[in-house]
Amino acid sequence: METIITPEKVNRNNFNPFGDLISSEDIKPIDINAGYAKRFDDLANINTSINNGKTIISIFSSQKRTFPMQIDMMEKHPLGSQAFMPMKETTFLGVRGL
Repeated sequence: METIITPEKVNRNNFNPFGDLISSEDIKPIDINAGYAKRFDDLANINTSINNGKTIISIFSSQKRTFPMQIDMMEKHPLGSQAFMPMKETTFLGVRGL
């Protein structure tokens, strides 16, 4: 069975069922470091209170895919949060469970 996925641009509203979209859009920054930097506060909720969870930060390096692409594996982390932040300017595709 083949399913065709049509990408749509992510925003806070359409991502809300999956968690917080970390974005500085529509957030008024605070000037810090004598005006050389801006701080964007309270962009996402990190809740580790369930099952004595703990907060960790990891970095993953992945390879760029080509399209069309066959998706033959998906992961689900019901007690885990993930933040996808490109290390350089790029576009990427996130797929929700079908």
